[in-house]
Amino acid sequence: MKTLVLGVGGVTNGVLDALHMDTMMREVESWQKDPVAFLRQRGREHTTASAEEEEVYVLIVEGFLIFNHRPLSELIYKKYFMEVPYDVCKRRRSSRVYTPPDPPGYFDGFVWPMYLKNRLQMESMVSGILFLDGLKPKEELLAVVCQDVCQELERLRGENMSNTGFSTFACLFFACCFCYSIARPTKLNQEASNDRPVIGILTQMISDTAMKPFGKTYIPSSYVKYIESGGSRVMPIGLTLTTADYESIFRKINGLFFIGGAVDLEKSDYARVAKIFYRLALKANDNGDFFPIWGTCMGMQLLTVLVAGKSLLEKTTAENVALHLNLTSEAESSKMFEGFPQKLMSALTEEPLTGNFHNYGLSVKNFQENEPLRSFFSLLSTNVAENQVHFVSTIEGRKYPFYGVQWHPEVNRFQWERKRNFPHSAHAVQLSSLLAQFFVNEGRRSLHQFDNPEEEASSLIYNDTPVYAGNFTVYEQIYFF
Repeated sequence: MKTLVLGVGGVTNGVLDALHMDTMMREVESWQKDPVAFLRQRGREHTTASAEEEEVYVLIVEGFLIFNHRPLSELIYKKYFMEVPYDVCKRRRSSRVYTPPDPPGYFDGFVWPMYLKNRLQMESMVSGILFLDGLKPKEELLAVVCQDVCQELERLRGENMSNTGFSTFACLFFACCFCYSIARPTKLNQEASNDRPVIGILTQMISDTAMKPFGKTYIPSSYVKYIESGGSRVMPIGLTLTTADYESIFRKINGLFFIGGAVDLEKSDYARVAKIFYRLALKANDNGDFFPIWGTCMGMQLLTVLVAGKSLLEKTTAENVALHLNLTSEAESSKMFEGFPQKLMSALTEEPLTGNFHNYGLSVKNFQENEPLRSFFSLLSTNVAENQVHFVSTIEGRKYPFYGVQWHPEVNRFQWERKRNFPHSAHAVQLSSLLAQFFVNEGRRSLHQFDNPEEEASSLIYNDTPVYAGNFTVYEQIYFF
């Protein structure tokens, strides 16, 4: 006698504690022990195989979060997961009638975030999942699964099984079902929140001869302090890992920060790694998996290269100078400046609050003439360079949570070069604080997480020690890697 278990489940926004997983395990174990008695107890008839054929019993298991329950997932052999996009899931959910009905914002505030969290946990626990495109016709999907299951049945028929039997589980998960348990949260989370976000900073390549003895890449400590001031922790990201490594890191961090510096934005390892994360972030956000990116100075320039597919930079020298912002009409309705006190918004246009330390930038002319950039970003502010070129100084993604500033908000609070001038008025410090908090709060909306606390602790920049560099670089302190 051989046994084959087929499971049919639905991806859910629920929690395991709300489900009777112990009862399910007892039922499965009872069937494994004696499938004939299992059927008889439930009033089911079973047809005896001919003398020439060995009996193969098939059990279909239907339930929530089957892969997320480790005792059950360890028994699973064949695994299928049907994917559908965020917008399709939301549309299907809204077409159903629930009692009681979903509160306003329930899908975006709880259902989808919990699905993403459960899926991340599932993928970290289980390997060998075959993902199916849920937008394809059901007949095509059924044919794929049936063929796979039939091949498994043929394989089992040819094997010598032990007297205790052999159980194979083929669990079909339907992401579009969004079945959920009766255990709803006592209070609706209008927006998912991660209380312990980790922002990744892509390390910068060293080009300064004086810095080369200390390492190959670096991060000025001012950026680390800046992000920490907003309430996040920092993970440094090197430039020599594999694509698979970066994909793994992406699933763990809650946002990405591109810092300033000097490097080839099209051909360098820095550009190569940034492109990997950029594409991952686009795909994640398209699927409802919120992931923000911020670029400062050269980091903003990098974002424009990634979006345009080429560099459109030109000479826009604004070296060691503090400027006010020429805000556009889109600034008032932007996410970045949303909630700013009116006095601060006025000060932005009147006081030199932004520290600029760059020789190249994106001209307003090039921005406006490039359709990909113009459609991807909202232009929030401009400035005029020493050579009278109008350059882009603040941008914000229209659809994606990607943000860029040509200026340096971190220098307003964390001096990184003693000889340079930088704004330090009350408004300048307030601007720095609000922007740091803004981006970290964006990171809180990401539900990515490390597999365990030990892995998280070993990945943070707290394991590294900054070097005092004020006597040989423009920075006060630097993390070298």
